[in-house]
Amino acid sequence: MDRIIAEIIIGALALSLLFCVIPIYRSNHELVQTAVSKADYSEKIKEVIRPEVSSGTDLYGAEVIAVIRYYALRGEVGITVVQNSDSREYRGESYREEVFTIDRDAVFSTACTYQDGSLQAIRFVRSS
Repeated sequence: MDRIIAEIIIGALALSLLFCVIPIYRSNHELVQTAVSKADYSEKIKEVIRPEVSSGTDLYGAEVIAVIRYYALRGEVGITVVQNSDSREYRGESYREEVFTIDRDAVFSTACTYQDGSLQAIRFVRSS
């Protein structure tokens, strides 16, 4: 008799796994897959949205900040920002307003340095 009760309990547990736990696991797995695909999509957008920078162009401070943030991930391009008597170099680090404040409405002139056809450095100087 005890054996029959044990088999019924084991059978009930197996059925509960089949009907309850496995669908919950499957839905959680689908949620994780969706989150990963969204993260991949946002990374692809970052790659596509590359700020256009060339020597002799004028950019607003907000655009300069966008360039700094874009190249902070890559680290191969050195960026120098000069405004008034202060200057700051960025290489592999992102813009932080509490360290060095860039006026978003100010106009900056751009100078780029190339080596072997690849961008090596960008210098932004605030126009008066």
